[in-house]
Amino acid sequence: MLDTTIIITTFDRPKCLDRLVASIIQYYSEIDIIIVDNGLTKYEPQEIFRDRVKIIRAKPDAGLSACRNIAVDNVKTKYTFVIDDDVIFNEATKIHNFISVFNEDQGIEIVGGILEDEGQRGLPAIHKIPGIENVIAQCDIDLEIRDGTLFKYPSNDKIKQTEDGIYYKYVDFVINFFLAKTSLFNSLKWDNDLKLAEHFDFFLRLKNLGGYDRRVAFTPSVKADHKNDQREDEDYNKYRSRSGYFFKMSKEKHDLEDVVFIHRDWQNKIIRKNEGSWESPMFIGIGTGRCGTKSLAKLVDDCGGCSAFHEANWQTKQHKFNTPLPWEFDEKLAKQRIQNMKKRNGIYSLFGDVAFYYLNYLDYFIENYPTLKIVHIYRDKESVVNSYLAKTSKEESLREYDNWTTGAKGIDKIWTHCFPKYDTADKKEAIGLYYDEYIEATKKYKNHMIEINVEEINTFEGRNRIFEYLEIPYSSRQYDAVRENAILNL
Repeated sequence: MLDTTIIITTFDRPKCLDRLVASIIQYYSEIDIIIVDNGLTKYEPQEIFRDRVKIIRAKPDAGLSACRNIAVDNVKTKYTFVIDDDVIFNEATKIHNFISVFNEDQGIEIVGGILEDEGQRGLPAIHKIPGIENVIAQCDIDLEIRDGTLFKYPSNDKIKQTEDGIYYKYVDFVINFFLAKTSLFNSLKWDNDLKLAEHFDFFLRLKNLGGYDRRVAFTPSVKADHKNDQREDEDYNKYRSRSGYFFKMSKEKHDLEDVVFIHRDWQNKIIRKNEGSWESPMFIGIGTGRCGTKSLAKLVDDCGGCSAFHEANWQTKQHKFNTPLPWEFDEKLAKQRIQNMKKRNGIYSLFGDVAFYYLNYLDYFIENYPTLKIVHIYRDKESVVNSYLAKTSKEESLREYDNWTTGAKGIDKIWTHCFPKYDTADKKEAIGLYYDEYIEATKKYKNHMIEINVEEINTFEGRNRIFEYLEIPYSSRQYDAVRENAILNL
């Protein structure tokens, strides 16, 4: 017996709602359904649904939170299934798998599942739970407030399994597709003032409710489809576009300056929480490129309590959301970049990024972050030039391109603005001129950085120089050699 009521709030999306109700009845013909409608136009269900749903009419624009609170006040069953009206049930929407988690762990009061959206399946937000399957990152989030910033990051809890074979893990936050013990709403409800952007406020307050150590779980064993139908309706969109206002209200309620989502990186590795109490300044790694910058990032990132990225891929797809810095100094992008880095620095003992394009931004970063540590990794000129030539050849890139000579026809549109241009028709010569200009420019910072030859990075002495300079405690260091081919190819 499911002993469950499904609650749905809706605002002028009758087609979405009809589609959802039809899908629920297809798989759960006897389940209770409560719909709270606060649209500008009263929702009228199709004739075939009228005996299957209880519709409560709230005042127009009462808000999502108020509607949810009205709904739970009318639930008589043990469990309440909270969903939005743009969900579609399918054969994988197995409510009994949620209940299996409740039966396994009495402390859990909310279990969330997965909404599969074709429009999101290609984004870096998709990651892998080891040994199970790909899921959307927003499904399994922990929350932590540090220095006025709310960090949302993938839960590091280990996967567990119920007696029924259902996988689950502890989290602090799930999407609006979850089953809750109805008794929870005697202690916690949504904030009626938040008509939108209510979500992190609700789960923050749940986390701080006290009692059980972990009250929320996530399972990949309950899924549904998600289809957010966009409406070209000016009046409707006027109401839906207020999320920024209410998001700001949510932040002010919790004295937050910002909310930062820490993604898994591009290798699907779970970004670690701080593994120690030690503190070290933020750092930036530089180098011409094709000189071991990725190896440097990996070396530092492997150390406990450290998070080092290569070319700022901490956020999401580098080229779309986190623009590589141009060779010509851009103060707006510089300000944005260092602000993002400072936010992420707060959750690690040591945070850093390594990229060739930081060279012309060092003055600005030093001015705004005086304790900044800079690591310059370098390689001999001939090796760098030859590596760039190979990288930009048809053999390796399927096409020939040139980011260094003035007026070159074949360029890489993403990266070309990151390099200077030279008045020569010879690409090899232009890359050599770039190398000379880059190395000459680094001399200005001799007293503000450490220099390391790429050949040293696989020696104990070289690694130790880096660790000492970055103030990484001995207990947190990893002295395993970086793979040789990573050095030779980067």
